[in-house]
Amino acid sequence: MELIEKFLKKLPNTLTENYCWEWQGIKDKQNYGILHHNGKNLKAHRISYEIYYSEPLGELYCLHKCDNPSCVNPNHLFSGTNLDNMRDKVKKGRCFTGNQKGEKNGSSKLKDKDVIDIRYLYSKGITKKQLAKKYNIHEINVYYIITNKTWKHLL
Repeated sequence: MELIEKFLKKLPNTLTENYCWEWQGIKDKQNYGILHHNGKNLKAHRISYEIYYSEPLGELYCLHKCDNPSCVNPNHLFSGTNLDNMRDKVKKGRCFTGNQKGEKNGSSKLKDKDVIDIRYLYSKGITKKQLAKKYNIHEINVYYIITNKTWKHLL
């Protein structure tokens, strides 16, 4: 079967120009659509771009205006260099710049709401030990939260 035929079979039934077209096939760990063709796993959004714009991307990246990895709507895609991709990630807050606070930090176990709840519950008499167990974090982290040594942006 031809690549275009395979690709079209994995599109949603309804295609609207302004909305994301969620890939209906296999997705990788980062939620990008994958299409197996001629012994290779190809990225669905790259296929969409190349079909729609009739130009191979080659070494260029295929970026999403919508910031949705599983979207294959060609109106949401644009090409760019690695530098363009990095700038786009930083602009959209998806790339570590050293300024990610709270839940936007990729290594955070807690959400901002959890921290607010921890401070509130502690003020109502719940112990650090109970809070640590409830939120599956170390007791010292609860101490840092309630003494405002961490998560200062939520003060």
